[in-house]
Amino acid sequence: MKLIANRPGDAMDCAALFSAVLDLDAVFQEIYMQYRKPGPMEQEFGSQHPITKKLSSIHADAQALLQESAESQSRQ
Repeated sequence: MKLIANRPGDAMDCAALFSAVLDLDAVFQEIYMQYRKPGPMEQEFGSQHPITKKLSSIHADAQALLQESAESQSRQ
């Protein structure tokens, strides 16, 4: 996964990713594997920490958008 950290070359890397043909199954698998790993906050404070709850909410929102997009694509 590519993260943006305002380093030289990040914009060019992202541009290359956008123009590339991606194996979306591999991308989704990597997202799933990374999401399933407890992060440092969750390891230290558990799943009820406010930041963990917020990240879970963001994840749920992203999943809903992906689902909507997939359904829209399948109707076309």
